[in-house]
Amino acid sequence: MMKISRLAMPLLSAAIALGALSFGASASVASLSGNWASVVPNGPIPEILVTPAGGTKVTVEVFGQCEPTNCDWGKAPGSTYSPTVSGNPVNDAVAATAYYQQGFAKRFVVLRQSGPDLVYEIYSAFEDSSGRNSYILSGRMHRVMRLIHLMTPAMAPAIQKPNP
Repeated sequence: MMKISRLAMPLLSAAIALGALSFGASASVASLSGNWASVVPNGPIPEILVTPAGGTKVTVEVFGQCEPTNCDWGKAPGSTYSPTVSGNPVNDAVAATAYYQQGFAKRFVVLRQSGPDLVYEIYSAFEDSSGRNSYILSGRMHRVMRLIHLMTPAMAPAIQKPNP
């Protein structure tokens, strides 16, 4: 079970609530799912993959900007949210969240649909002794078809893991 700090929870809740206000009735787990690519070339988060994991659950895979290939943050379990307490977070999903514990940093990922696009916010807090400050990344993504996620590891190019 993921623990969210008392300071992070209000920010996370506000981000989800603000995003939920801008959704139409067509949002669902299926509409949040897919391969998403940054609208900004060479952006800090070039790609996000969201896959259904049954019911209100999704799996989120974030790819960060690294050289020579993008860093695969790995897969994180996520949850979906409906715009109201009486809504159905499967059929009416307007947002999803996931949590990464990377050893050197904790990251809260907030995803929400904005028309045909996916808007992301990633809240990062460092836990190492590097002295780096907590920060937020945000951006917009378009849905894309990527066959690389269907390939076996031997067929796909090497993908790096993030370095602390």
